[in-house]
Parts: sequence; structure tokens; C-alpha cells
Amino acid sequence: MRSAALVLFALAACVRSGAVAPSIETIEPRWFQVGGVHSIRIVGERLDRVSSVLIADDSLSFESYEATDEDAATLCIRSDGNTSLGEKLFWLVGDAGISGVAVMHLGAFPVLDEVEPNNDQSDAQRLDTDGLLGSGLSVRGGVETGDFDSFVVSLPAGQHLGIEVNSMRLGGSFFDAYVEVLDPVGRVIASNDDSEIGRQDPMLSFVAEQAGDYTINLREAAFGGDYESRYVMHLGDFPAPVVPLPGGVNTRAGGHIDLIGSAAGLLTVHIDEASRLLAERENGWLTVSPRRPAGLATPSPVRIRVNDLTCVDEVEPNNERSDCSDAGAAPVAIHGVLDPPGDVDHFFVDVIAGKPWHAEVFAERLGSGVDVRLEVFGPSGAVLTYNDDGVVHDPKLELIANESGRHVVRVSEHLDRGGPTAAYRLEIREPEQRIDLTVPVPDPLRPTAGQSIVLSPGGRFALPVTVRRVGFNDANVVVEATGLPDRVTCGSATITPNEHLAVLLFEAEQGAKLRSGFAQIVASAKPAGRSINSTLSQELAVVTGEPRQTVYHKVEADRLPLAVVPKAPFRLTATPPRAPIARDGALDLQVSLERAPGFVGEVRLSVPRLPAWVERTEEIVAIAPGETSAVFPIYAGDRAIPGEAQVIVVGEADLSGGRFTAASQAAPLRVRDPYAEVAIESIASEQGQSVRAKCRIEWYEELASNASVRLLGLPKHATAPEVEVSATDATFEIPISVGDDTPISIHNTLYVELAVPEGAGVVRQYLGRGGVLEVLEPGASARETESRLTILRRQAESRRSSGG
Repeated sequence: MRSAALVLFALAACVRSGAVAPSIETIEPRWFQVGGVHSIRIVGERLDRVSSVLIADDSLSFESYEATDEDAATLCIRSDGNTSLGEKLFWLVGDAGISGVAVMHLGAFPVLDEVEPNNDQSDAQRLDTDGLLGSGLSVRGGVETGDFDSFVVSLPAGQHLGIEVNSMRLGGSFFDAYVEVLDPVGRVIASNDDSEIGRQDPMLSFVAEQAGDYTINLREAAFGGDYESRYVMHLGDFPAPVVPLPGGVNTRAGGHIDLIGSAAGLLTVHIDEASRLLAERENGWLTVSPRRPAGLATPSPVRIRVNDLTCVDEVEPNNERSDCSDAGAAPVAIHGVLDPPGDVDHFFVDVIAGKPWHAEVFAERLGSGVDVRLEVFGPSGAVLTYNDDGVVHDPKLELIANESGRHVVRVSEHLDRGGPTAAYRLEIREPEQRIDLTVPVPDPLRPTAGQSIVLSPGGRFALPVTVRRVGFNDANVVVEATGLPDRVTCGSATITPNEHLAVLLFEAEQGAKLRSGFAQIVASAKPAGRSINSTLSQELAVVTGEPRQTVYHKVEADRLPLAVVPKAPFRLTATPPRAPIARDGALDLQVSLERAPGFVGEVRLSVPRLPAWVERTEEIVAIAPGETSAVFPIYAGDRAIPGEAQVIVVGEADLSGGRFTAASQAAPLRVRDPYAEVAIESIASEQGQSVRAKCRIEWYEELASNASVRLLGLPKHATAPEVEVSATDATFEIPISVGDDTPISIHNTLYVELAVPEGAGVVRQYLGRGGVLEVLEPGASARETESRLTILRRQAESRRSSGG
């Protein structure tokens, strides 16, 4: 996706009070022929507060935006001859936030709107044959519940016609379209529900066996539909659907690709040097739009693999391991077809022991629609590894051979399906090294939430970014943001090999101008001296449904929208801790809130990234309505690693119609080793009596002043005062008052809190866990609280010391 920040306009009159982003519910229409001005009707909320529009393609230009009321607006965008076809993303920027992504499409064919009634063959809408055969036609329409849309086109005998539908891929609502074609006597001669390229969107092509009127019916696959069930149906003399055979070419050699599976017959595409260079920029994928001779290009392009692997074609028969096709030495790309159904292909591949290899099949992603299973056998015939699904239904696996020599690779279909279009490409190569960046989705019900950056002058925004290393794990990864507006900054984040989350803190200076644009998130690493660079390419879910919010269509954005807006209901500040946190210790992080006039709501607090083995101790931490401060309690486990980290607190508030988030500055947090180790001797006491808990303490370093100790984990109705200890003490005692109603039991929950002054604060740590207090009835004898093993060890030591 080509991306550029287009700050298109500013309407000061539209900015009103309120601190929630505009919301887009629907846009109509979503499909246009490229060239000219495209008028988009938008329905949503707070549309009269829009101050600018962000469009992620610099070949598009803004024309106008007019809000008729807070729920409706019209946006006009212009495209020209330099604008590429396909999905175009845009966002609305309001006085306090950015909407979710909206999607419009540009196609090559003239566009016609359906005309109701056209619910059956007698009312079918007649389409201009000369027009759709000459230049193609895109019909925009919608299907209500149980509705059919019928169209008629008059075709001469022998005429080929391709049909492709965009419904789910429009990016609007969940709409699973079905299309069928009836010949002049009313027989169904072609139909399709789902397709390999379009997934839930149907595609088909046919050749008219006789001259006459052909009826095209379109409906929802399960006879559903509603006012949001919109579609665009493309008709023309274009091939659909098609599968590339072979599935790729070598970058140096280039070559021809045959496209099969269309009623139009076999088509051939030549991959030239320019195409290969384009494929390098797109990570080894090349998209081509095939066309019939003197015909039209298919609306949806075909994807082909183009890289530097040597290509080998299968040689039949190779159904048995004894008849393997010889693929030679890895790295290699193998092309084959699982035909007929039940076909199995075997290949010899030479690999070197101890060297890692990556094997990956491309089949469903090429449009062949088969679910391939991949197995690898060693030279002795033993199964080394296998995989069914890796990326969608295409398997992938990693292998390090224990011995050099010929290995057997077996390719089969999971359900024994197959046919002439069941083509695949198997790539066996060294594992690539790359960095995958993702912005997490905090709420599955709001899949595009958190995918934009919103600040006010003097404000901050924390963006979590997950970092996944592929092919290496022994180098730091540096994540940063580029392309920021003036007076907006963002520091870099360094992620060590045992970490996977970065938090980027964006800050707008007090004098930052109100503007919008895009931020690009980039990462770099240097494992073993090699330089690896990566750019965030975020997939945004725009159509979801059952089961469990399954994503049915998503769009890709290579930058995140960013806006500096005037309205912010609150700002957060985290007070830097005055003392470190010790392993097996606790710390209260002080957070203060500056409220804007009129905002009195609750602000929920979170810390997106804490050091390893440091965690929050409360499930929900919030600044109560009307309050201006709170503490964020954190605990460091005994495996916490000493060192210093930066902690950012994020606040989130529910406002009328949406949510607002803001971040504090980065506060330094230091994790240190504990000062001491404590052991609590087992004690017993009758109800209503007092007893002294004897404790041993081993100091790891000297104290500047005395420390205080509290006994915690006491049962109900038992109390103990705070006592002081010094660095010269090897033992100390804490008096315990056992109440008359303290439960009679062995309580093994005692531990001490050691509070040591350091700097301007106090280091609190928790030691001696598992201390035992037995509470007895008056006059009862204490029971043995030590384990049998401890008793035996003590008895053995006693005998040795007495010479027995």
C-alpha cells in the first residue's frame, strides 16, 4: 500500500466540545471507476466534529467534506491517471481523536447501480452487452433479507464472460454472496459461492453455448442479507478464476507462467526484469492481472512467487517413494500438481547435516484451493517432521538434518482432493532472518482500536509494539518512529533478546500545531554483524463474524495515522520512585491526574511494559471519579533481574460514545538485590496468650540506618507491632498477641516485611515466607509442625554430635 500523510483541510467551525473521536458506521458507495471525483456518503457519530481527513495514498486528492448533521457527512476525493487500482484507506480526524479505518475501492470498469425491482427473472435488470464486453462493467447493489438481484445480458454463441463479485472484500459488513448463471432456457450452467482468490466472494467464467439472454442471479449464500449487505459485481470478457502454473519463477531466468482454470482457456504471462524488481520490493510476491487476447484484465490480480531459488518441475510417476522425482540439492523451489484426486508426489532433496532449512508450500495462497500436507523422511526412511497448516492451509516447517544425504519430501492433499488446478510450489531454503512488528489489538470487539496515535499539545501517547524475531534470537532490536510532524517526538526502544514488547512514547510539545499525518514504525537489529531492517505492516480487520470474531477480510497499512488535537480530558504524571524495588519486594508507583474542566470520570490505569518478573498486584487500578491521584502497586518476584527500566503509565477513560487514552512520562524504575534473608522459627501459643516470634537474619550489605520489620500473614485476631533491626543484628524477636477468637490451627502463612531506608524512600521486601504459628486451646500441648524428614535429620545430627 502506498502511504503518505495528507493533511487535507481544517474546519475550525466543526470543532466542538467533547473528547471522543469521530466514528464511521457505514460508507456508501465503496466502489468507483478510477478517475474523477468520488462522492462518499458517510454515516456515523460526531461527524460534524471532523477537522481533517487522512488518506493513505498520495495520488488521491481531497475535494470537499460536508457534514449535514452529527450523524451524516459527504466526503469527496479525486483520483487521476496516476492512481493505482485497489483498496484505498482513509481516516477522519476529530477534535479529540481519529476514527477507525474506512475502505474505498477503485476499479477499471464503468460503474452502474442496480435498479429495483429486479428480484426474479421477469424483473431482471438488462445490461448493455456491447458495453460490458467492450470495456467491462461493475454493478453496485445490495441484498435485503431473502432478496435476489437478477440481471440479463444477451450473448452471442461462443462468447466468453467472466463474473467476479466483491462483497466481503468491500470491507463493509459480513455478506457471503452467491452467484449463478442461467442459460436462455433457464438451466443453471455455472454457479459459485466461495472462490480460492476471493475466499467468500464468488468468481466464475463461462462460454455461451447458444445465442440468447443469459440471467445472472446474485443473493446471500444462506438467503440472508440486510440493508448493509452491499456488493459490486464485475462482468466482462476477462478470465476468472485462474491459477498460476508453475507457481513462480527464478529472478535471474524469468520465464513464462501459464494461467489455468478459466473457461477462457489457457493464458500465458511473461515475467520480465521489471516484474522481478517489483517482486523484490514486495517480499518475493508478484501480482499480475491476466487478460485474454484483445480482452479485459481480471479485476483481482493473480499472485506469483518470484525469488532467486533454482526451479525444478515434478516428473511423473512419483506417487511412491521408490519413484521419487529428483529435485537436487537445497536450496530449491519445486513445482507440482496434485492431479488426479488422491495424487501423492515424492521428491529426493539433498541436504547437509547440521544446517537449518525452511520448507514452505504455496498452494492456497496461489489460488489452487487445496489443503496440502508436507512430510520429510530421512535417508533411512524414518519420518523426521511433518506439517499440515502453517500459513492458512499452506504448511511450513523447520528442519536440521542429523545426517547428510538424500531426504525424501512427500506432498499430499489433506482430504485426497486434487485436479488440474491443484498446483503448488514448495520452497526449501535457508531460514530467513527478519523482524515482524505488530501493534496489539486490545479489544477484539473493536479490532481497529488502538491502531492510531492521538496527542494534544503537551500530551503523550504510549504505543505498544510486539517484536517477533524470525531466524535469530541473539541480538537487541531497536524500535523507533519516523515521519513525525514538527514538535512531535518519540524516543527509540531497545528490546533485549529475552523481551518481545516495545513501548514507544510519543510526546507533543506545548506549542505543537494541530495537524495530522502518519507515523512509520521501523525496527533494526544486527545479529552476527548482519543488518536486518523492518517496517511495520499492520493488518486491520474490517470484516469480522462468527465464530468467535473470525476475521473475514483485512486490509494492510504500512503506517499509523497520527493527529495532534486540541481536546484532552486529562493528563497523567508518574512520580519517579524515590527508592528502588527489591527482588521479592513491593513498590507503590504514585500517579497524579490533571483533569480538564468538566471531566470528572474514572480513569483506569495500566502499565503496558514492566521489567521481567515484575507485575501489578491489583487486577484493577483506577483514579476514582473526581480524584486526582492514585497508587499503582507493583511487585518484583524473586527472579526479577537487577537493573533499571523506564515505566510508562497509561490512563483510559470511558466518555460519551468512546474512549480516550493518554500516557505519563517515562519514570525510571530500578530493580535491586534484597538486603537480607530471614528465617522464622516455628512457634506455638494458646488462645488469649502472647508469644515472641524468633527470627534469624543474614545481611547481604550494610545499612545506612536502622530498618523496620513487620510480621505479616497472621491469622485473624492476632496482632504484632513493628520492630526495628540494625545491620549488626543476627536475630530479632517480634511479640505476637494471640486473640481469644484466633482460629485453632497450624498457620503456615507468616512472613516479614523488611523496610530499609534508601535515598529519599524505602525499599520494602518480603522475606521468611512459610513461617508457622500454631494456635492451641488453653491447656493443650503443641503438635509437631516440622516435616518427618526435618525431624530425622535433626535426630541424626544430634547422634553425631554426641558421638552415638
